[in-house]
Amino acid sequence: MEYRKFGTTEFQVPPMGLGCMRMSGPDGGADDEESIATLHMAFDRGINVLDTSANYGNGHNHELIRKALQGHRGRVIVHTKSGSPRTPDASGVRGGGSPEDLWPFNDESVARAIYTSAVPVVAAIGHQIDHCIADYVADVCAPTPSAAAELVAQEYGVLRQRVGDLRERLLRTIGHRLDRLQRELDDCDPDRLVTRLRHRVDQRSQRLDEAVEHLMAAVDGCLCSHRSRLARSAMVLQARNPLSSLARGFAYCERETDGQPVTAGGDLSVGDHLRLRFATGEARCRVEETRP
Repeated sequence: MEYRKFGTTEFQVPPMGLGCMRMSGPDGGADDEESIATLHMAFDRGINVLDTSANYGNGHNHELIRKALQGHRGRVIVHTKSGSPRTPDASGVRGGGSPEDLWPFNDESVARAIYTSAVPVVAAIGHQIDHCIADYVADVCAPTPSAAAELVAQEYGVLRQRVGDLRERLLRTIGHRLDRLQRELDDCDPDRLVTRLRHRVDQRSQRLDEAVEHLMAAVDGCLCSHRSRLARSAMVLQARNPLSSLARGFAYCERETDGQPVTAGGDLSVGDHLRLRFATGEARCRVEETRP
């Protein structure tokens, strides 16, 4: 049989227990020996949780359990209730709810134990026309024990689903985190680092080659532009150079004394000394005759 931990204790209990209500009163037989034998059979099969109440047979159920527990008390948990006693003849008429019946749930020690309990407590005293201190200090107040069982079972299902959702979310988060760490670890591989560095160097080298090509093209364009401008300027200067006509058979005439150019025959006198410049070389001469 499967067992689980009982609350915060180290006691192990199965997922089911034994209800003892029908062993006392008109709802069940009055054969005490058979009831005790049934309890012993349950103990032998591993059941160690009993559910009873002082109302079952007006305490008769407790007496049966006391007899059955002889020799087994150290390994059995007894869950008992009060607050709704039967009539003295155990006729099954439900009564209770008197101050005396409800007073145990107003005890200070009970209230403090519920309030300080690390395990959530559901109060299900069952007499809703009155309220006990235990109702106020419990985590949840249920109208009846059955309602408390339904509430706990429902909350257990919700919590189980919630835990399952959180588990899946946690596993996905851990998986994503591990994948990212694996990629980072792969990126730190020496071979990959060398490959990435080579790729980066190749990219930078290609960019440098392209920049050099662009620079050389710009320099060539600039030089061509300057050559063209220089050639045009040389042509203009050549056209305006007075000596350029000497190549066509003309001569440049100037006074030898002061270097002034001679532009008219009337500016000369007989006997003046002149210097004639040709395309190549020059000559000195003297004026013998002038004509206006």
